Amino acid sequence: MKRLAAAALIVGAGLLAKSAWADTPPNVWDLAKNPNAYQQWREHLRLSQSVEMLDELKEIGGRTNELHRAAALATAQTALDESVAPKTPWLLYDQAAITMARAGILKSPKEWQKAVELLEPLTKSFDGTLFGQEVWLKLAECYVQVERTPDEIRAYDEVIARAVVPEATITPLLNQGEAYMRAGEVDAAVPQFREVYRLAGMSPTGNEVGVLAQWDLALALDRSGDERGAINAAKTATHMDARCLAITKMHMAMITTTCSGDDVAFVVVPQGLFPVSEQNDAVYFVPSYERAWYLALGREALALDAQSPKDAADHWKWAETEMMDYVSKATLHGGDKWLDLAKKRLDTIRKHRLDADRRAGVTRLDL
Repeated sequence: MKRLAAAALIVGAGLLAKSAWADTPPNVWDLAKNPNAYQQWREHLRLSQSVEMLDELKEIGGRTNELHRAAALATAQTALDESVAPKTPWLLYDQAAITMARAGILKSPKEWQKAVELLEPLTKSFDGTLFGQEVWLKLAECYVQVERTPDEIRAYDEVIARAVVPEATITPLLNQGEAYMRAGEVDAAVPQFREVYRLAGMSPTGNEVGVLAQWDLALALDRSGDERGAINAAKTATHMDARCLAITKMHMAMITTTCSGDDVAFVVVPQGLFPVSEQNDAVYFVPSYERAWYLALGREALALDAQSPKDAADHWKWAETEMMDYVSKATLHGGDKWLDLAKKRLDTIRKHRLDADRRAGVTRLDL
């Protein structure tokens, strides 16, 4: 299932609530109950800054940045270890956020599970507060990573129920729709993606989410058995984004008009596929092989739009390669609800590829 990584950027109400709540120092009554309340408040503010730094470094991305993330994580962990026990709910939230950062860096399911165990009790601690939405949002992200799909769907119900403006529901609805699809509930996913697309069109910052919703709709239609509708939706998605990545004679460049030309030595991402490509750091896929089906659909759409038989044949070959990747990895993963359909789609794509090769006069070594 594809996920929009920067979900918290759109669900802004929770972040505002955190600042308002966290920046209020303990009063005299709090100090009477807990003599360490003021020190723990200061520790939370310090840890919040470390967590924000980790989030910012994650958004920047890049291999060079990994060293900075590791250093920031070590600093945050040291501050957490030195905090006064027993930890307040805010400090436990900070600990969960740091654990999530470590899980992302190490790609460790065990760390994601630790974060789940920290966050689940906090949903009760922050229940009735605006910040409760942010806790549920973090918990939903953890459920994605440990592939607890029914719990993820439930967590997004809690996030959506706490939204204070319609725009705050866009990303949770998108991610929840993908969870429905992963669970095999494609009939629930299709109308949800259409609603996300509608809401994104009403938001001044919803363009990127709208493109992703269109890609999700294409995949959902494919999995519902509407292959023609899926290809048409994928064609629309490829037309919605003009970016491509190409290696030029000088350097890698984002090109917004065409990937062809004398200066282009090698195309990394064809025009239209960037939103679901590995080069787009704003999205991630769990399991990671889910990306392959999106790319296969995109290549089918590009094949139908191709300007020459040779280009069409090449796109069909890429579609076949991507769907083969999905089938092989889904088989190893086990329990994939869409594996049988993926095998049938692979057979269909292979037939199209063979026909395209014949029309283009292409002979391949794998035939």
